[in-house]
Amino acid sequence: QQQQLLLQQQQQSEAIIPLEPTIIEEVPLATISEPITIDTGAALVKPKVEPMPIVTQKTKNLRKTIPISSTNDDKKIKIDP
Repeated sequence: QQQQLLLQQQQQSEAIIPLEPTIIEEVPLATISEPITIDTGAALVKPKVEPMPIVTQKTKNLRKTIPISSTNDDKKIKIDP
């Protein structure tokens, strides 16, 4: 019985394999690529684009203020002695 089942499975797989790859390759690529591109474009890009400029502005402002204060302190320290 096991040998018969194995033979049947092998025959089925051999007969199905040539048909499956074409269907599996065509359908998922078309169906998966479309929702993924829409999700990444609409859902992921918007939240990433909004916080990024805010973070860069904060970091730029901090970078602008921190070096100015440090340079002023350095100048004062150098001038005093």
